[in-house]
Amino acid sequence: MNRIKIIYLLIISISILLISIALFVCTKEQPNNKYIIINGSHSIEVSLVKDNEGGSSIISSEHIGTKENIISKWKLSYPIYHFECADINADGMDDILVGVIKPTRFDSICRKRIFIFKLLEGYVRPLWLGSRVSQPLEDFKVIPSKPMNLIRTMEYEENGNFLVAEYKWKGFGLTFVKYIVRNSKIEEARKIFNQTNTGNENN
Repeated sequence: MNRIKIIYLLIISISILLISIALFVCTKEQPNNKYIIINGSHSIEVSLVKDNEGGSSIISSEHIGTKENIISKWKLSYPIYHFECADINADGMDDILVGVIKPTRFDSICRKRIFIFKLLEGYVRPLWLGSRVSQPLEDFKVIPSKPMNLIRTMEYEENGNFLVAEYKWKGFGLTFVKYIVRNSKIEEARKIFNQTNTGNENN
């Protein structure tokens, strides 16, 4: 009888151990976005990696043979809703665009914001930590365009409907280019926002 109890307890212990290992593997955070940015004569990998404290970090690294050399890490202590790399200021090098949810000094409400970073000799450095666009932000993405890429946004309007607009980089920060649609229901606005057409905006 004692032997059966020992075997039973052993089976339970092994089961608990296997479940714990499985949970650890499944919940261990992995980079959920990776981009390769050409930096001079070599390429830099830029990743957004979640940490165990509920935040994320932008990590720049380079691969030398089979080894990964981490160059820089920029901590972001807020929820992230978007991550993308693209050349936004037309300097020939991709920038890092991150959608964060946070309050600011002049707006105490946690809202969606746009942060833009650059790579300076492989190191992640802020280019523009924007507080807001014209209206409260729902989403954004980069739209390929000549001579300069655009940022397309989906924003809340005061009447509860949505607008879709486009902005471009100008000196320091974003400047408004045009509305694509205004006073639209969320489904229609999202459909227009997701269109893959490219712009031909003239500066």
